[in-house]
Amino acid sequence: MDRAPELAAFAAFVAALVPWSVSVSDGAFAQSIVVRFVFGAVELSFGARSLDMTRAAVPVTDIGSQYGGDLARLGTLWLVAAALLVIALALALALVVAGDRLLVGAFDPVRVMGALCLGMALVLSGAIWLLWQQTSPVPIPIGVIALFLFGVGLLTVDRTRDTRTSTGASG
Repeated sequence: MDRAPELAAFAAFVAALVPWSVSVSDGAFAQSIVVRFVFGAVELSFGARSLDMTRAAVPVTDIGSQYGGDLARLGTLWLVAAALLVIALALALALVVAGDRLLVGAFDPVRVMGALCLGMALVLSGAIWLLWQQTSPVPIPIGVIALFLFGVGLLTVDRTRDTRTSTGASG
């Protein structure tokens, strides 16, 4: 595929911009929406008791300092995913800047990006599992599904190049 490097860079940018989890809690007196991105979370609360507030947090302050046990492990998984995303964004930037110069040799940045996306998807799947086990609103894994699709797609894309030249009709 001619556009595999561009698709690999696009996958990293999508991973940074699409939330990996969205949770909606509808209580008797208030409604809360938690949108979790890899680099942070936004919680929107609406209703009589919540006074319509908005709270933003990063993985360390959101999970590690407020909870213990499995939810502290969730924060660790979240930080691992953030570290993988930093590597993926650096590789995406290198793909955009260096272009075809990065595609020489045995190093295949498209496969590496696929492995990074799949790694983020697996780590965030563990975080989704812990959220599902420990919190009442069911998390919807929007970004996790996208990461699985990008990871599998980039790892299985046909990267062979047709180097044969046509020599004309023989006959």
